[in-house]
Amino acid sequence: MNPRKLPRILILTAGYALLHLASLLAALWLRFDGDVPARVWAGVRWVATPYTLLSLVGYLAAGLYHDLWRYAGTASLFQVLRGVSLSAGALLAVYFIPATRPFPASVIALTWLVQLVGLGGARLAWRLARESTLGRARERARPALVIGAGHAGARLVQDLRRGA
Repeated sequence: MNPRKLPRILILTAGYALLHLASLLAALWLRFDGDVPARVWAGVRWVATPYTLLSLVGYLAAGLYHDLWRYAGTASLFQVLRGVSLSAGALLAVYFIPATRPFPASVIALTWLVQLVGLGGARLAWRLARESTLGRARERARPALVIGAGHAGARLVQDLRRGA
């Protein structure tokens, strides 16, 4: 592993762990209309650590630690979908370990949905902020005309707009 990437990986890991826990808490809040029973809180405390660790491994397997924010597009969308689905699978696996279920099964689906919106939204916000920051270079940009280049031309125009 490249030592220069270690701070980025640690920040991503902390952010992803917070996202997992926040998604689980938001799903519980949605499921119980803000009045989560004490029995469920006890189950969540038991589930939180293994769920977070397994989810982080799922995010790594989905490729969410690589090339992540700069080129957010369709491929990135599928990475997010794969990572969030692996995370929901981890929650499902941890859900069936104890003899009594720690919370209703609907919390798993809600957690998946909240994670999808949270992670996808964060990536989209990053890309939009990055493009608006790079958009300031347009003041000194010169007009260009691309003729007859098909898909390659469209890609070239996108790259030129990004300042790449």
